[in-house]
Amino acid sequence: MRLSATALQIRLVRTGVITGRVAGPDGRSRRSGRVFAMVKPPGDLPWQRSPVSAAVDESGQYRLHGLPPGRYMVALSYATFNPGGLSGAYFYPDSTQPRIFTISGGEELQNIDFNTTAGPLASLSGTVMSSTPGVRFAVSLYPAGQPGLAASNAWTGTDGAFRLEGVPAGS
Repeated sequence: MRLSATALQIRLVRTGVITGRVAGPDGRSRRSGRVFAMVKPPGDLPWQRSPVSAAVDESGQYRLHGLPPGRYMVALSYATFNPGGLSGAYFYPDSTQPRIFTISGGEELQNIDFNTTAGPLASLSGTVMSSTPGVRFAVSLYPAGQPGLAASNAWTGTDGAFRLEGVPAGS
């Protein structure tokens, strides 16, 4: 048996890291929630939720790692911050003008901190009209141009009425 040596070239991509802290209304660390990276695909496609996310740990810290080169926004899911099972997302530094981060390879962006009270939160209510009585619907509100992560979610009652709570400012 004869073995021959062959050159093998492997390109390693340096990925980026984004870290920060999540604080509540009193300035103390929040110990729950999830932080997501939103990625901008090529062309005119809308922002999408990337597979990179991190749970907020016991000390209120999060760490998004393994971010390949690209453009990113960072969003906090505040589902566990509201009573009654309300959920939605809040973009850094605020949902009216999310900051875009560029990862070109190997960067570590630190102190990307969320304050869960930054800016007023609104509520929105209405009714979903259905030809089938008693059917419940899921209602979601998405930021304009950012359909990858809902700003607020709710279920209708059997009468079709819904109320979206904790809606951050924005379009």
